[in-house]
Amino acid sequence: MNTISCGVLNILEFGAKGDGVADDTEAIQAAINLTAKRGGGKIFFPYTREGYRIARPASEPSRAQLVIPPGCHNIQLEGEMPCRMLNSYMVRPPIPQLGILKGTSFPLRCDNTRLFSDWDAPEEHDPEARPWSLLGCEAGTSLAGKFSVAMFSIRNLEFRAKLNLDKMYPTQSAANLQNIARINIQDSQFCLSLNVGDHESGKCLQPNPCHTAGLIASGDQNDNNVLRNVAAQGFRYGFVFGEHVVADYLYVHNCEQGIVFHDASHLSVIQHVVAQ
Repeated sequence: MNTISCGVLNILEFGAKGDGVADDTEAIQAAINLTAKRGGGKIFFPYTREGYRIARPASEPSRAQLVIPPGCHNIQLEGEMPCRMLNSYMVRPPIPQLGILKGTSFPLRCDNTRLFSDWDAPEEHDPEARPWSLLGCEAGTSLAGKFSVAMFSIRNLEFRAKLNLDKMYPTQSAANLQNIARINIQDSQFCLSLNVGDHESGKCLQPNPCHTAGLIASGDQNDNNVLRNVAAQGFRYGFVFGEHVVADYLYVHNCEQGIVFHDASHLSVIQHVVAQ
């Protein structure tokens, strides 16, 4: 069976390397565009130890490096296995009286299927402006959420926005799905490209003047938003929600505000949150 024309699309067949060196932006975008054109389907990302590098700068009007085209399609991005959650960004000094003789040191792990950005997004301090993001779509005209896409799903993937060590805060969001009417996110996480949870580095995250978020979910008057076992770490906002959210087991760590509802007129249910 030719998986390019039907069935699951393997991202390696589109030229992605997943070696952490080659720029995989064009290959991944080509797979997204083809899947949208045929009306939907799954794009599969095999696990690689080095991850998929996203280096192309974001473009207007989406302000995203990877762009989900407008349309009434149903696309899913899926990695090889569920994410192991949490890269800690806390800095803790030694506490000899508790038997902790060394400061915290949490290595940035490589056991998830991940897409990482190494592009320096411009500073954007206007809360009304569209944030720069690794993954996103352009605004449409449907309802209050200005939806342009009908449905989108993510499973078993980690998205890492770049952390500039000179600033010590991210200037881009990981995923901006505000203009998608329905989303389904499972076993995935949205975090940073570098781990600063190391006492020896002497660095820690700083207050962020940019309105970045790990995951911006559908805007108001959206349809169902389902999240299960999803983490956001290191952004100004962890999760930004609209309405009709059904979530279970959300991790939100090292964010200035963990969960924010930008607008909502109907019920949401969040079963369990792990926050730190």
